Amino acid sequence: MADRNTFTEKLTSKSDSELRRIVSSSKYVDEARLSAKRLLAERSEQVDYKPPQQPIKQKSRWIPGRHLDAEHKKRYEWRILFYGVGCLISAFYLNFESIVTTRSSLTELSGSIRNSEILIDNVSRKGRLGNEVRSRRATLIFSLNEHQKLFKLRENIGHEFSNSEYDRLSRLLLNSESVSVWISESQVDSIEPKVFQIDVNGQTILDFDSVTSKYSAVSALLLFLGLGATGFALYSKYPKRIRRLLGFDEKVADTTVK
Repeated sequence: MADRNTFTEKLTSKSDSELRRIVSSSKYVDEARLSAKRLLAERSEQVDYKPPQQPIKQKSRWIPGRHLDAEHKKRYEWRILFYGVGCLISAFYLNFESIVTTRSSLTELSGSIRNSEILIDNVSRKGRLGNEVRSRRATLIFSLNEHQKLFKLRENIGHEFSNSEYDRLSRLLLNSESVSVWISESQVDSIEPKVFQIDVNGQTILDFDSVTSKYSAVSALLLFLGLGATGFALYSKYPKRIRRLLGFDEKVADTTVK
């Protein structure tokens, strides 16, 4: 009874001869012929009928944009590829100096503070939808009497009117007796070198690690998006080559042989 289907109830009233004719005729669908065979079996009559085996469909490999037209698929592949490469470039650009600079490559510039001030200015950029996004940026500017250089620290503060961290640094600088600014050896001749560490009266007030890790979270996100988008676009354009490169085709072949 568990093998009954929708044809079973319709064929129950048929006679044995009619059921045998249904089983032997190729005009009926396989489900109807199988139901007729089962009904005859329930009536203690066996007939020789085996339903054809359904072919096993092999699952096709997933390829992005398989059902898109070639021109549209090509356009979105290039867009995703450019987006991925752009994210990778941005990730390295944000942390390029931090990546190539180590503690051992820093040079100390010592002296006494000449001046220190904080500037707040308005900045704007284009948003994702093309609209203008406005915010404020805090810039800490200070210099030493012994060096003809201008040291700057910048940070976007959103819609705030002050930066408490820069206020703290500026206050410590103005009340200091001695200041040491650590910069990269490659920027010794620069008028505005990047600041990697600040020591006041022998105490570190801006640490090297905090400067180099400032954009680490953003860079990690951009790196993740860049690798994902670039890999997706390349797999969409060259699925066979990527699968062969990753060894997927060999694994499938080994499984088939076994």
